[in-house]
Amino acid sequence: MKKYLHSLLLLAVVILVGCQEKTTTKTVYPPGTNPGTTTCTGIGYYTTPGCQGYQQCQSNPNISPYCSGSTTGTTNGGTTGGTNPITICSTSPSLPICQTNYCSTGTLPHGCIISGGVKVNCYLNPTIPGCGTSLNVTVPPNPNWGVFYPVGEPVGSCSSTYVPAGLDAALETRKGTITIAGKGLNSSELTEYDPYLTSSNDYYNTSPLLTSFNGVKQFYLTDAIIKARIKVHPEPYAAGDTTVCKGRNTGSYWPGYTKLQYEVHAYGVMSNGGVQHLGKIGDYTTGVNNCSPTIDISASQELYPRGVYLAVRNIKENKGCNQDWWAGWQNCNQYRKVRSQSCVRFEIEVAADGTKTFN
Repeated sequence: MKKYLHSLLLLAVVILVGCQEKTTTKTVYPPGTNPGTTTCTGIGYYTTPGCQGYQQCQSNPNISPYCSGSTTGTTNGGTTGGTNPITICSTSPSLPICQTNYCSTGTLPHGCIISGGVKVNCYLNPTIPGCGTSLNVTVPPNPNWGVFYPVGEPVGSCSSTYVPAGLDAALETRKGTITIAGKGLNSSELTEYDPYLTSSNDYYNTSPLLTSFNGVKQFYLTDAIIKARIKVHPEPYAAGDTTVCKGRNTGSYWPGYTKLQYEVHAYGVMSNGGVQHLGKIGDYTTGVNNCSPTIDISASQELYPRGVYLAVRNIKENKGCNQDWWAGWQNCNQYRKVRSQSCVRFEIEVAADGTKTFN
């Protein structure tokens, strides 16, 4: 009888443990946390199952380099988010978070607190109570580190192409994409595209016809009608990768631009093979996935039958707003030169004789 009771008790314990294990697998953890001591910060935001970033990686692995297990980033706002607020601004004073007006505009940015009714920049004043070091804790990491477009790429629209009046059919417009490395904030050189002044070796990940002067003359070839427009592409991810665009420098990661500001110049090909500057067409500001107004240079084609083409000069990106450092630049309308750690990408679309056109 005792043996029977012992076996029955043992069976009950096994069933109870099994039920507990089954219940454990159904435990629901609060958003932003995981079982154990792991939290959804730094790289863990993207690499730890259960974190929001990990779920985003499943549906869009290109949202962050960490989706593939990469550890790209730096301690100056990178994988740690700058966990040593005492030294981050002394080692990298040009960071937006280290500017005196960083906390003064917009909603309270990451790393700022209100102390005594005044906004305080904890990166510049790390010992003020509430900023972290006085409590022997660190400034939290940037939750968007590694994401080019934290709220998603801007949704743009360009007018549809159509068959010109009087024609039953037409070829598609000609499209070519250009990728250029930034010259740097302090460089005297402009970030620009001019196929006559530079060699094809300067353009990686660029449509072949647009990498040489002879190719460009074919790209714009027409008898009478020649119109063009510029479409801005999202910034290509290029942190530490010199194969994306020539000459870029390795460096810390910033979110991608959402607008580009640039000049468009027209040139005519002369009989001796040289070119004549026909003037600046205009200054443009174009958002990602949007198109510039239509540029019609048909009149210049009549004067220069050997060809005309466009150069894109003085390219700047909208990365001049301190308050947008953490969340991306979607609301920024301040422009500066393209950093040497960045690349820009845009498309030139041409409507010529025999092709569709656009407004």
